[in-house]
Amino acid sequence: MSKNIKDILVIFLVAAIIGVSRSIIIGDISIIKHPIEEISEQELVEANLDGPKIIKIDQCKKMYDSGNTFFVDARDSLLFVEGHISGAVNIHFESHDDDIILEKLDGVANDDFIIIYCSGGNCDLSEELGNHLFEYLSYTNILLYEGGFSEWEENGYPVIYE
Repeated sequence: MSKNIKDILVIFLVAAIIGVSRSIIIGDISIIKHPIEEISEQELVEANLDGPKIIKIDQCKKMYDSGNTFFVDARDSLLFVEGHISGAVNIHFESHDDDIILEKLDGVANDDFIIIYCSGGNCDLSEELGNHLFEYLSYTNILLYEGGFSEWEENGYPVIYE
């Protein structure tokens, strides 16, 4: 075996050992992605979540109508301008800039409910942003609306087109 292939294998092996060690010892890298659970009505009342939870459209609309829930659109700004849930702010997560995120969440307490959505379907931007808000920015009541903007719009709920 040539020296280059041996070097590549050694680098790969060392990287794998470091990754597994970090996952087990420090716990900052997930090897297995765990599915996010749907929120129960009791959890909505208690407002003490142990991580981001999935919210369905009927619960989402009820919380929207209450007026004390903050909505975040995790899609890029071009899609946001084309249409978004009325009252939502746009935080496109690909920037990963905590200062910008915190600026957009100004006035939102760490224990306020935040509902994050994206395009629906296979879009996972809301999940990535929700996990980041929960794990690194200490927001405790993160809800992920998987139906996304398309489901909201299809149901005739309040939207804004800019």
